[in-house]
Parts: sequence; structure tokens; C-alpha cells
Amino acid sequence: FDVYRLPESVTWAASHWRKMARALSLFALASCAAAAASSSPEDVNHTVLMQRSMEYVKAGGGWMSRLDAAATVLLSRFQHAIGLDGAVGEIGVGHGAFFGLLAATAGGSEELFAVDVFEGGAHGASSGSSYGHSSRAANLSLFLKHVERVVGKGRAHNVSVYKMSSLELPSYRAKIPESSCRFISIDGGHLEALAFSDLRWASSSLIPGGIVALDDYANRAWPGVARALGSFFHLVDPSYSRLRPLLATDRKLFLTTASHHAQYLHVMELLADPLALIASQADTGDMKWLPPLLLQPG
Repeated sequence: FDVYRLPESVTWAASHWRKMARALSLFALASCAAAAASSSPEDVNHTVLMQRSMEYVKAGGGWMSRLDAAATVLLSRFQHAIGLDGAVGEIGVGHGAFFGLLAATAGGSEELFAVDVFEGGAHGASSGSSYGHSSRAANLSLFLKHVERVVGKGRAHNVSVYKMSSLELPSYRAKIPESSCRFISIDGGHLEALAFSDLRWASSSLIPGGIVALDDYANRAWPGVARALGSFFHLVDPSYSRLRPLLATDRKLFLTTASHHAQYLHVMELLADPLALIASQADTGDMKWLPPLLLQPG
């Protein structure tokens, strides 16, 4: 794939993807196998929510690959296992497919938030989940119905919905403080300025060990996201930027804070080989993805 202006660690990984493909495929699919084999009600719910989310996507409700779903569930479960707790949310929710998955992986005490201009937003097609054109405008009613279907009416009604441009997020620090978020998905405006702003906000919003999932980081149709990512790593003051690339799939780039990067890498490596047989037999369905990349420091 075309990595545009991605940081050195990402381009290094791209040049070595053949060597790493097998091991990382195991990691990304491991959560499916682990959830199916577990007797824990929470894990069983993860299996059910993934099925519901993928059924919703197949019916036309947004875009999400099984690989991204599996990686998200596994990363969230590991965060909880090491005691991380914080708000969970998404910038640019679209039809709600990925947000529903995020909501279902959140703990009962974790705040959920969704940021989108939605239909009729004051900022029109230049922000939110519009990708730079109006056909991507999200529908708030349909979004909430899907979230309710996945996590239940009570949990869905507790989602904090910010119907606005993500450019306004810095003025909402009283509601979403710095260093308060465990997992943030960025799938908002795909223009360079918007994606760059979202990355800066997310970087300062994460708790140590938090995760950011950046959508379309290598999509040729939206070069603004890749440019924003390159600018973020090369232009932002190092004391401000806390993020390091961790895992790259065909659609999403997962990043975490430097404080926990090595810990995540260690867990992924431990999971890979023991699950080789399970992963080789996994049903990937109609999933279309490049082999995922484990991103070591450059």
C-alpha cells in the first residue's frame, strides 16, 4: 500500500510485512478464539457483540473488517486486564458500527462519548464523519438505534453525544478532560487539517496506555489522513505528542502512548505462536485486508 508520509517506523514495517504477516494475523484473530473458548459471561458477550456488529455491517450499516473488530476487542481486554480505566469514544461515528463495538467493550463505569456533526450539522460537509462530502453525514437516530441493539437501551442512553465539529473539542475539556480516555477512534473529517486536529486532541486526551485507532491512514482516496499523520509525528513538539504506532491493518492504524508501547508489543508476541493452528483455520469470510503489521520502534 502507499504509505504517503507516514513516520519512519511505519515505512520500516511496510518493508518487512511479509516476514511479520503470519505472526500478526494470529494476534488480530486471537480475541475471537479466546472469547469463544472462555466461559466468562463478559467474554461471551464480546463474541455476540462482534457477530451483531458484523451483521450490521453486512446489511449496509457502515464499514468494519473482522480484523479491526478482533484487534479492538483484544486490545480493550488487555487494557482492562492491566487495570486501565477511562472514557471510550469516537470522532466521526457514521452509522455506528465501530462505535457499537467500542461501547460493548467498555466497562460499566467508563464514560461513552460520540462526536459527529450528524445530519444538518452547522459545519456542513467540512467536518465530522463527512469525509469532505455530504453523503457521509451520520444519522443520529439510526446511530443510537444501532448502539442500543448492541449494548442495550440503558447503556445507549448514557452515551454523551456531541453534535458538532471535532474542531470544537478543545473547548469541551471540562467534560472530556486531558488524560481521561482509554480508547479513542478517529474516523472524522479526512481533510488534513481536521485529521491533524483530531490526532492532537486525542494525544492529549489519553490515559497512559490508552489506544487511538486512526481510520483510513493509508487510503489513497483520502491522502489528507496520511499527510496529517506525517505532520503529527514530524511537526508536533515531542513533549506534546505521546503516541507511537503499534498495529497497522488495511484500514486502521492503532497507536498507544510511549509508556506502554513495549508492553503491548510483548503481549502480541506471546500470543502469536501458540495460536498458529487456530488462526490458520479461522474463517475470514469476505474480509479484504492486507496482512497486519506489528510496529517496532524505528
